[in-house]
Amino acid sequence: MKLGYARVSTEDQRLDLQRARLNEAGCGRLFEEKISGTARQRPALERLLQELRADDILVVTPARPPGTLNRRAAAHCRGHC
Repeated sequence: MKLGYARVSTEDQRLDLQRARLNEAGCGRLFEEKISGTARQRPALERLLQELRADDILVVTPARPPGTLNRRAAAHCRGHC
């Protein structure tokens, strides 16, 4: 299954464009949050990583440079996938 993750940094930002792109990519499940990129706790990301399985595809939009999400996803996959 394709799992999608979308995040914006502030409450006044909108997830509409990211949501549309994830749906266009065929994601069957979306995980969204409005939280600062510097936040150490990201509940939606944690839920996504708990559900991510070896045959799943993780789709993230917009494409971001390597950072917290990539490190967390890679560490999760090394340990569980």
